Amino acid sequence: LRRLTEAFGPVMISRFGPADDRPPNLLVEDLSTSGKFIGVGMPTTFLATLRNESSEETSGIEVSLWIDGKRTYSERDIEIGPGMVTSVLFQHQFNQPGSHAAEVVVGSSAGAGLVVDRLATDDRRRLALIVKDSLPILLINGDPTQDPASRATYYLERVLAPKGSAATALSIIAP
Repeated sequence: LRRLTEAFGPVMISRFGPADDRPPNLLVEDLSTSGKFIGVGMPTTFLATLRNESSEETSGIEVSLWIDGKRTYSERDIEIGPGMVTSVLFQHQFNQPGSHAAEVVVGSSAGAGLVVDRLATDDRRRLALIVKDSLPILLINGDPTQDPASRATYYLERVLAPKGSAATALSIIAP
């Protein structure tokens, strides 16, 4: 640099590129449910995995669960250290069978907007769900009797389809 300065005069050096080594970015890495079967009236647990890709702690985060376009639950003031991952659990009970959409969105607890980072697209994660009204189950009674309370499957039948439930009618298949 000294020879360049002597030959050509003052030399200015400029650095180009991002100001931070790791620019701020908080993302929803994954959204999953607690099981493969989601039924009407059953509590469903949603697990949202968040990752802080920045070099500083992110605090005051609000994570919201949206079901079918309606905000249903929120967790506030979540803090995530630099480069760290955290999980947020939500529970929801579906009242109608059929197709449903779940979405988790991260935002700022201080304001109504999303977290300000360079990639807003990853501040949300969506999941399509099929909620079943019932699950067909085959019970095999190895010792059939005339008295229903004496059948080997009697108590299991009562648990799976108690009186007054929306379960479908019991079908008996004779050998």
